[in-house]
Amino acid sequence: ERHEGTGSAPHGDGGSVAFDPSSYDESMQACRTAYFSPRNGGLLRSDDAGETWTRAGDTPPKVRLFVDDDGAVYLAGAAEGGAGLYVSRDRGVTLEKLLDEPIHGMDLEHRRLYVSGDFGVRVSGDGGATFESVEPLRGLDRQNGKPVLNITVS
Repeated sequence: ERHEGTGSAPHGDGGSVAFDPSSYDESMQACRTAYFSPRNGGLLRSDDAGETWTRAGDTPPKVRLFVDDDGAVYLAGAAEGGAGLYVSRDRGVTLEKLLDEPIHGMDLEHRRLYVSGDFGVRVSGDGGATFESVEPLRGLDRQNGKPVLNITVS
């Protein structure tokens, strides 16, 4: 399945888009490779900075995308039927499930992967093979068992 674009993600229904920093092209001043996951699921990849999109693989619905410095694609979801954390190390063709629980937030910073959810906040320094809790969560209200919905690391 191939989609023609205008330099932006296809499907006007929203979704999540992420750029592969390892594909940065100085002459274009842009990343050549981008990924898009529409709200209803599926993963599209562009290798020409968003001009055209090709189906790369299947994903659960309503996921968030991030691409690390090595080109690994991380997908986090909290919706029924797709809750968990996944990674693709083959440009979106196959997914490996790393965590089997709702993931509400995700961020990558300095080769460390942060995720948040009902469990609070966890961090992985090895691409998601292992996670440890981030404690204490100063300033984060975890009263009444509410999940941490978003996380941004800077």
